[in-house]
Amino acid sequence: MNLNDYSRIRFLDKGRDRDGCDCWGLVKLVYAERFGIDLPGYEEVYQHTKDKDSITTAIPQEAEKHWIDLYPDFKTPLELSKIRPRRERYGDVVLMRIMGLPWHVGIVGEAGKVLHVEPGTDSICEGYLCTKWERRILGFYRHASLCQGRNPAF
Repeated sequence: MNLNDYSRIRFLDKGRDRDGCDCWGLVKLVYAERFGIDLPGYEEVYQHTKDKDSITTAIPQEAEKHWIDLYPDFKTPLELSKIRPRRERYGDVVLMRIMGLPWHVGIVGEAGKVLHVEPGTDSICEGYLCTKWERRILGFYRHASLCQGRNPAF
């Protein structure tokens, strides 16, 4: 994935396009443009990105619908040193905890890096093995349709 195509998109609560995105909106945008997969928007589920109760309820429900947990045998947070060689690939969604809760997502753009956006920043790509994120990663998930060979870009 060319991460530069999605870097510097401004943070916008409930944003779902290049004018601005929240973390799920960025994943939704990449999936639509790169894979032709229209993920649900969930704008009706939460009032704003600080609505932790609604978001932390919606994330597991979405994960159960169409996503394959790449490391189901590991406890959370993932012990990244024990999951070598990495199976996560371009397009996989990274679930991260904020304040101890499953509250943030990003998308793997290249080995060891996650593209994401947070309040107060533009979208960026950074290493998920860095001190900031390595103990916050709860899982890596692959959309089921990307495992069925239907998408040649993957």
